[in-house]
Amino acid sequence: MNSHSLGLAQEMDVTEYEKLQRDIAGLKESIRLDWLDLDSLSLDAKERQGIRQSTDYLIQELKGLLERLERLDSDRT
Repeated sequence: MNSHSLGLAQEMDVTEYEKLQRDIAGLKESIRLDWLDLDSLSLDAKERQGIRQSTDYLIQELKGLLERLERLDSDRT
């Protein structure tokens, strides 16, 4: 791989890294908003269960993104 190709590969990694960071921030915000919704007193049991399921899904997605970010970090070093 020539130096120009190496630079492009590193640039793509930074882009992927930044994308993962944005996605992680978005999921964290969605989880925070779900918790705020759960705090609402006007929700019935079915609505609360739906929010809990959504939160569980978001947490699993967040874990997957964090694993990808860790792999990307280890590949960069």
